[in-house]
Amino acid sequence: MLPLRYSKLDITSTLIIGRVFGFGIKLFIPILIVRYVTTEDFGLFQKIIGTIVLVTSYFSFGIDQSILFFFNKKNESFLFKNFILTFIISLLVSISSFFGFYFFQSYLLENTYSFLIIVKIILIIFFSINNLPIDQFFIVKNLKKALLIFSILNGISRIIILLMFLYYFDNDVKSLINFILTFESLKYLLFTFYFLIKEKDNLSLIKIYSDFKVILKYTVPLHLSNLLGTIGRSLDRNILLYIATSTQFAFYSIAMFRIPYIDIVKGSIGHVMINQLSSNKINEKNKNELWNLASIKLSSIVYPSIIFFFINGETFLQILFTEKYITASYLYRILILSFLFAPLFTGQVLQAFNLKKQLFKSELLTLFLSIILNSILIYKFNVMGACIAFTIVTLSNSLIQFYYLKLNTPLNLNNSLMSEVFKMVLIYITVGLSTNLICSFLGVSSITSMVFQSIIFLVIFCKKSLKLFI
Repeated sequence: MLPLRYSKLDITSTLIIGRVFGFGIKLFIPILIVRYVTTEDFGLFQKIIGTIVLVTSYFSFGIDQSILFFFNKKNESFLFKNFILTFIISLLVSISSFFGFYFFQSYLLENTYSFLIIVKIILIIFFSINNLPIDQFFIVKNLKKALLIFSILNGISRIIILLMFLYYFDNDVKSLINFILTFESLKYLLFTFYFLIKEKDNLSLIKIYSDFKVILKYTVPLHLSNLLGTIGRSLDRNILLYIATSTQFAFYSIAMFRIPYIDIVKGSIGHVMINQLSSNKINEKNKNELWNLASIKLSSIVYPSIIFFFINGETFLQILFTEKYITASYLYRILILSFLFAPLFTGQVLQAFNLKKQLFKSELLTLFLSIILNSILIYKFNVMGACIAFTIVTLSNSLIQFYYLKLNTPLNLNNSLMSEVFKMVLIYITVGLSTNLICSFLGVSSITSMVFQSIIFLVIFCKKSLKLFI
């Protein structure tokens, strides 16, 4: 039997609570925006966000992940040196992005923007990269209360700033850009102030260049491997940034909403798990138990969610994003299937065991597969082809990484885990479909049916799975 509690994962509860709160706020933002702006403006805003995400994910060099790997191996001044290195990288990336964006913006966006708008987008990129290591800092320092407070402030300030811009300024793309810039800059300033106070006794520049080399020696090869996978998994989005209209991209963005709290839970558990699996103080048996516990924790969230939202996808999108986006439901159902292998944590495990070569191979294979599938499917089916390609590529990447995980690590899935997951899936499928059919037969509205199902699913979760998170 797997242990129901493992002390090394305790901080994940705080991390999940904070991120769930942040998710609730983040969820509210697009719901609010689509009610104030046109579909075309929303799609154009999503294209700009997509471009920012492209740059930050491709060129941040995974510097934030080095905190999890090196904190138990380096001296106390390591965090400050990582902070400085992140600033330098963000500055170089921003300068490079300015020239790239200024000369090639017509290939990324449908409209040509002023010099001022380009500068604002570049500043958002700068602050976004600097904000990447925030959660990792709180994790390695085990600052549970501070993490929770910062997450709450992060969520509340985001919604207040958005409401101010929607109320006092024009409801257009320029106002939304100003909102993002204001939020990211304030977030960076607040964290910097807190960080410098908290680490005031560890602000040392001794051996900073040699430590930079050590950090980059770990992060650059790892990031190049992750970059191949990122390119492969996001190739559909990047192609659509160029070929799709703003309206088509708006529907794609709504469908890509998927089930965002799964990423929150996976990230919260995964970040802590990397820190522990990379430690030399934990033996192989405990590492295996840790991985199995993390997998069953995430499984208890992922599979009920996939079943629930697959059945109620149309109603869900109608409630959140109004009827004008209801036709995105068929794209949405395709995309949520990409979470099927998420509980394996394959990428995080390979990273924790420092298997950079295996990670590189898996991501390279993923990239080749993505290029082939996206070229064929987007050409034939446009946005729907992009969604199909994304799902197949994501699932294939997990399977390839799992193969290398089994080949190069001592980790093995517990048989009881497989049995529990299988029974869980059968229960939720049976309950979900039965409730849906009964409500349809009785003429109950789709919204009422979804409420009934959510109550039943929640009861089952509390009975069967809640103890895993306590």
